[in-house]
Amino acid sequence: MHEIIKEADFRREIKGEVRPCYFFFGEEDYLKNAALKQARATLGGDPAFDIFNYAVIDGREYDPDKLLDVLAPPPMMADRKLIILQDLDLSSMKQADFAELCTVLGTLADYDYNTLIVTAPCDGFDPGVLPKRPSAQLKALCEVAVPVHFERSTPAKLAAWAQKHYAAHGAQASAPVAAFTIEYCGRDMFALVTEIDKIACYALSHGRREVTEADVRAVATPVSEFGAFAFANAISEGRRADALQILDDMKFRRIDPVIVMGEVIGIYAEMLMIKTLAEKGYSAPEIVSELKINEYKLARYLKSLRGLSVERMHATIRAAALADSELKSGAKSYAPLEKLICS
Repeated sequence: MHEIIKEADFRREIKGEVRPCYFFFGEEDYLKNAALKQARATLGGDPAFDIFNYAVIDGREYDPDKLLDVLAPPPMMADRKLIILQDLDLSSMKQADFAELCTVLGTLADYDYNTLIVTAPCDGFDPGVLPKRPSAQLKALCEVAVPVHFERSTPAKLAAWAQKHYAAHGAQASAPVAAFTIEYCGRDMFALVTEIDKIACYALSHGRREVTEADVRAVATPVSEFGAFAFANAISEGRRADALQILDDMKFRRIDPVIVMGEVIGIYAEMLMIKTLAEKGYSAPEIVSELKINEYKLARYLKSLRGLSVERMHATIRAAALADSELKSGAKSYAPLEKLICS
């Protein structure tokens, strides 16, 4: 049985001795695509022989015979072939079809000249509750493939990545400006690429390499109000109709309720620390220094905390913790979030 590895482990591994089959899953589809590009560059071989040694199968067009037909022929003028089965929706796959997929993946030992990478979109696979309670599908895949978990990037990692992306355009962004970009534009990496491109070009067109917060505000598209912060705010302030509307939007976009709950609890914990320091007489700059928090983010929190007592925040966190426990102890559903809104 293969252990679950992380994206960084995969990137290191393909530079050395690769294994026959990898399975990409997790929240960050952008990073999956980036890892596929690296695998293509590292393992793809001579492009002149792509017709023999490289193939991409769209998950919507998958069938077992088609995959076997691609796996069976040996490579031409190369040691290995690279096969990608991309965006396979496992969540809607019938149990018999999934079992057949695992059988096909199990035959890779007979075709050891292949490296097969299977990817599932973020909303197309349920991994269970990791690391303690993987789903039945993930357990089965661990027997025939090396699972690679593309976890959702933290704001700190995204800010560091944003700085590199700005630099790729010849622009520069300080750590606070990079963090502000994430706060303002959201954490969707596909959207962030476009926004950072716009912001960098805007600054450079004005004869400056250094990007400012004013540049971000001038040309970037702010993240939708229907986010975890707006959701947490509506709950803490008792605005049930607003919270339910935001939750309906999250359901429509099929955002994982476990991720939503984790973000909400994180927001409440940060709000409580800020509220406690503010009531002790700390100034905004002192809170920024103490908690290492972005100034723009702090201003949003302080605005939301007006009229909320520390006791109210403690009660909200207790209710959120109960909802989180219920969510993690049963099947994934939005019911605990709905109960939290109405509690």
